[in-house]
Amino acid sequence: MVFKEKNIPGFWTGMVFSMYSIAVVIVSPFIGTLINKVGFANFISIGLVLMGISIIPIGQLKDIGDDNTTLLVGIILRAL
Repeated sequence: MVFKEKNIPGFWTGMVFSMYSIAVVIVSPFIGTLINKVGFANFISIGLVLMGISIIPIGQLKDIGDDNTTLLVGIILRAL
């Protein structure tokens, strides 16, 4: 609804929702080497914290005045 109210085209709405999957494909090859260094349990904890930090501000996208900034912040938060 936020993107529809701000007249952001549907293509970009789809890009925001698909950004999580795109980020997983890009980052996955590097994660395997990091798991050995950081440890599996620590890595899961770090991931959960990052997801929590990135999900909370998504609810505030409606308060951003500029349409382009809304789109950029939405893409970045979904990638995290």
